[in-house]
Amino acid sequence: MEDRINEIRTGLQSSPGVQSISPSENIADKVMMILGSLHDPGYLEALRLGPHPREPEITELARQYAAAGVPQNTSVDTGSYQRALFSAATGFAAATTIASKRSPVSYALCRPPGHHAGRSFMGGYCLLNNAAVAALSLRASGFHRPAIIDLDFHPGNGTSDVLSAHPDIGFASLHARTDVNFPWIPQLQPALGSHRYLEFLTDPSPAEYISALRGLLESDWAITLDVLVVSLGYDIVVGDPHGGWTLPPDVYREIGLALAAIGKPICIVQEGGYRLDALSACAAHLSAGLRIGMKETGRSHT
Repeated sequence: MEDRINEIRTGLQSSPGVQSISPSENIADKVMMILGSLHDPGYLEALRLGPHPREPEITELARQYAAAGVPQNTSVDTGSYQRALFSAATGFAAATTIASKRSPVSYALCRPPGHHAGRSFMGGYCLLNNAAVAALSLRASGFHRPAIIDLDFHPGNGTSDVLSAHPDIGFASLHARTDVNFPWIPQLQPALGSHRYLEFLTDPSPAEYISALRGLLESDWAITLDVLVVSLGYDIVVGDPHGGWTLPPDVYREIGLALAAIGKPICIVQEGGYRLDALSACAAHLSAGLRIGMKETGRSHT
């Protein structure tokens, strides 16, 4: 997992002006407060206290906290909770960078990911919902209409679930078929009617994918948002072992351009992406697209 993060970091840092920071140690209480408004207290306690094995294992406890109708595929061990908590803190730190106006774009290199973690369930290697932590932090910092868009091969089912208690935060997900891919539920529906699920039934071309993304960002869904959190996966590219599409890595340049075109602050939170030899290129293309798009809208990119 560390190799994935290093590859993505290398790609991001290929652009000039990119700065790297780590979460400060004095944010734990703030992160826990946000997590308490997203996840069930009993679920958080079970994650924290276990019991968990020393080596990763899909335990009975993990199966107890699977989403309804979804076979549990997520293992836990004695270090799982602390890793997930640090990942949530990374999302919080990225949001803080936006709120402090230090940069119009921030990127949380989260490990483990979070978009399949619901109010009282884990799954898809996700335990805590990092993107939702970022969105609630931004709302608490004074943004009136945060929204999350999920750009991953798999749907942000956990994010939709935790945001059902926060209907003022918008949510949309662009993803592959859910009957033959995780979470293996035909015609998966979001938790709220205001949430948007855009499901591709076939492998989209780059033009089809970008058209759908731009269409969403230009629709009434995006009209009122004042900051955008992006749950970003690199598993939509050809050859990803957990994907199934044939999009090239340079599609992320167009994704970056489309995101920058909305003219709002952007907080990116890392989700999936497992083709190790493509991650650096994907991140570099994204960063280049954001940089070009920011210049076109008269903003700086860091």
